Amino acid sequence: MTRHLCFRRMNQLLDYFHFKPGEVIGSLGCGGGLWEVGWGVQVDQLTFVLMDLVPEILNEEEIQAAVQYWEKQYKKTCTSQFIPCIGTETQIPSDDQQLDKLLVINAFHEFSEKEAMIAEMKRVMKPGGWLFVEEPLAQYPGEVHEGCGKPLYEPATLRAVFENQGFVYQWAESTSPVSQLFTFQK
Repeated sequence: MTRHLCFRRMNQLLDYFHFKPGEVIGSLGCGGGLWEVGWGVQVDQLTFVLMDLVPEILNEEEIQAAVQYWEKQYKKTCTSQFIPCIGTETQIPSDDQQLDKLLVINAFHEFSEKEAMIAEMKRVMKPGGWLFVEEPLAQYPGEVHEGCGKPLYEPATLRAVFENQGFVYQWAESTSPVSQLFTFQK
């Protein structure tokens, strides 16, 4: 993905999230948190709880490098904070009902313990909190993600996975020719 397309897609997603100063936002499977830091530079006074499994990718050094990069890009001083948390396949490293919003961007298909993670998502979200799941979707039955080789979901199946665990479906929007952002409320 070229830099221009990356910026455009990142800003497109930001438009969907409607972040407000003071919100606590979790991002599950965020890698090094590059996009989340970019959003935190654009929107003042957010707290991002960045969650991944790999400490070599998600760490304070990577976050600070991202802050410097985005501050230079946007010519703006960052007032948001970023908390790196290393989790496990079945546990989100966050307190109960801590998050106003939770993001799962291009990561859900990679989870090996999906039901346990959905239960954890519900645990860490505040009542009425918003869950955003953006995923590349299967264009044909049995399609796998070209990067990780894991199966992709068809739209109705992905929606049902979360609804069956008690999340309330709100809407879905296409974010690319092959991806959709699903919005649920706790």
